[in-house]
Amino acid sequence: MLRMIGFAVATVLATVVDGTSVAVIEYGNGGTARRTTTTSPLTTASGVGSFWSSIHQGVKREGKPRRFSKQHPGMTVVPDMFNKPDGGFAIGISGNGVDLEAMPTVAALLNEDSGALGHFYVRGDHTEKLMDKADAGFKVKPSQFKNKALPKMNYAVDEDEPNHLEAVYVDVSSKDEAADVDSQIAEVLSSLAKLTKESGGTVMVHIVIDDPVKPNDDSESIEEDKNQGARRRLENEDGDNDEDSANQPKTIFQIQYFNVVLWTAIGLVVVLFTSLSLFMGMPLMPDTLLFGESAKMMGE
Repeated sequence: MLRMIGFAVATVLATVVDGTSVAVIEYGNGGTARRTTTTSPLTTASGVGSFWSSIHQGVKREGKPRRFSKQHPGMTVVPDMFNKPDGGFAIGISGNGVDLEAMPTVAALLNEDSGALGHFYVRGDHTEKLMDKADAGFKVKPSQFKNKALPKMNYAVDEDEPNHLEAVYVDVSSKDEAADVDSQIAEVLSSLAKLTKESGGTVMVHIVIDDPVKPNDDSESIEEDKNQGARRRLENEDGDNDEDSANQPKTIFQIQYFNVVLWTAIGLVVVLFTSLSLFMGMPLMPDTLLFGESAKMMGE
């Protein structure tokens, strides 16, 4: 009996999820999203959802799909104001068998030096919640992943379809299944890179995966860094730390938005003053059409 209890406790401890990691990768021509100067990847599930909503269509919020949502401030990646991708493809991975040591492709994408556009990190287990936002539906078995992913990937590449976020959610229960899913992901992403190159389009890929607790990690330093990032985010969102917020570098989205508003306002002011100056400088003369017709009628 004690042995069974010990085994159950060990199983629970082995599957504790410390957080949820998200990697954002761009395939194709690119230019639809930008990396910001923010160094902390820490955010919330709502923050990730706001990024998806601002760059894709069909992302759910509170159970209902929304076409657009303003992105939360202070995130590591922001969408471009003028360029949108042809589609989005989210891959969710969770389960007791998640092991990055058995998943070299996914582990490389989650690495800061992987060439990915950027990364997000959410404290706690939020993979299922994020996959619900992406409307992934039910979880698929590892053996079904490729067959489910390829049609959705092709839909995301299709330029005639709207910029919709497609998603596949896979559950892995063992290290062997994790390795099998990783090899299938490598094959799917390779096909996606080839298709986007041929079509000349751009597709955003979002890898969402459970980040299990690792006993050998230097958890204290990691926790301190993430807590500091969380405090900075809360202060900026609540407006309680205006000085720190003012000293933070502006994101690409903020710079683009500021320039659009500024030059639009300058253009309107120039048009207004030009019109007024031309109106004031008009010579005073009788209206030939009006007075000509009046004189003709009086003559008759």
